[in-house]
Amino acid sequence: MPTQPQITALTKRQFFFHGLHLLLLVIATVWPTWGPPQFRYTGSNPDRPVWNFGYPVSAFIFDEEVLPAWHMGPLTRTWLIVMPIWVVGVLSANIVWNQLRVAK
Repeated sequence: MPTQPQITALTKRQFFFHGLHLLLLVIATVWPTWGPPQFRYTGSNPDRPVWNFGYPVSAFIFDEEVLPAWHMGPLTRTWLIVMPIWVVGVLSANIVWNQLRVAK
């Protein structure tokens, strides 16, 4: 019968730093920047600042003067489909890898 992997101080530290890294990525992604629009949308005016959400390329723009106020960037729909698939794939590969490693 395979033994259960032990949670060591190194493993706890790895979880902490991976979690911290993920948190910083989320903050950098959703933290808005104020400035001219980073992509063209109906009614956009490059001379008027708007809120740009996303990093490094704006995924969403909030412009209260042009309805609807939320505008999606050109690659945002693709990104919203591909990223969850990528995350599920990475997590699945990690689970399989750990099960194969423990089974040895």
